[in-house]
Amino acid sequence: MEQHLRVLVVDDDAQIRVLIATALAARGYAVTQAGDGMAGLAAAMVLSPDLLVTDLDMPGLDGRDLAERLATHYPGLRVLFVSGREAGALPEDVPGLCHFLPKPFSVADLVRTVATLTSC
Repeated sequence: MEQHLRVLVVDDDAQIRVLIATALAARGYAVTQAGDGMAGLAAAMVLSPDLLVTDLDMPGLDGRDLAERLATHYPGLRVLFVSGREAGALPEDVPGLCHFLPKPFSVADLVRTVATLTSC
């Protein structure tokens, strides 16, 4: 694993956000958290993330819109969407959709998915 990778975790559910951030930080990723899309957008401008892990469904600026906005500033940004939606219910034109992880997920599934994304 590349330990210098910067990960931005955006989820309006604090328990899930902390779980994701803690699991990734324990594996050497530099993790920044945000509780909603607008806070995530602001954090990204400071962080310059390599990977965005975001919930698709959040009030205000949702994960899809956040990923679209960040993709214009960071063309190589990798995105992992996490959602309670069924994978088949996802919009087909979501930018940067390399991976989707349905909630609930295990820490092992999260770490494996992130490792796959960060190695591509």
